[in-house]
Amino acid sequence: MATGIVYPVTLGRSHSQQPLLAQSWQEAQLTQLISGHRSDVNSLAISPDSQTLISSSKDKTIKFWNLRDGRLQKTIKDFTRTPSSLVISADGKRLAAATERQINIWNLETGAPPRTLKGHTGIVRSIAISPDGKILVSGSPDKTVMVWDLLTGKTLGTITEHSDWVTAVAISPDGKHLVSASGGSDRSIKIWDLSTLELRKTISKQPRFLILPLVKIARY
Repeated sequence: MATGIVYPVTLGRSHSQQPLLAQSWQEAQLTQLISGHRSDVNSLAISPDSQTLISSSKDKTIKFWNLRDGRLQKTIKDFTRTPSSLVISADGKRLAAATERQINIWNLETGAPPRTLKGHTGIVRSIAISPDGKILVSGSPDKTVMVWDLLTGKTLGTITEHSDWVTAVAISPDGKHLVSASGGSDRSIKIWDLSTLELRKTISKQPRFLILPLVKIARY
């Protein structure tokens, strides 16, 4: 678990740049105004040590920023499609991002070219990585949740029980449960055993907009 100051981040816009506003939660003060993207910022992730902010944008880049001084550390570019849905593993070694129907995985230690995961027939809207860094799950408007071996890129299973588009996925802090949320006519949250993909519980009739902050789900 990361220690030190926590940096929740809010997005802002100006006419010529798309700045990121970094704010210290404990102090409730603006700590950084970070500019550099040429178009809208659509996703953010913070490294486990709270030292680095990672942002993706419609300018088809992913940028790494030093959260202490706001300086740009590096840029991943040459995407043919807009990257989104950033998530970083708990050990800080791997970064995942969706690019429409596929998922790119970078090894941040080696800097090797990304591994590409393909299987969804719709745009990937949400990604989560297990606490041990071994499993990745993804959700899509194709009504499926896919479970992947993060180290090999192999598909471990596909959940097809949602009757409408999957809006969000998450993994419990203890790594035992997968949670998926669906919108449209489905409007349900489902809790699954991550090791067997067996359905444990369904919470129905949820709001049409489902945002899935996974809080204390490990107690389920």
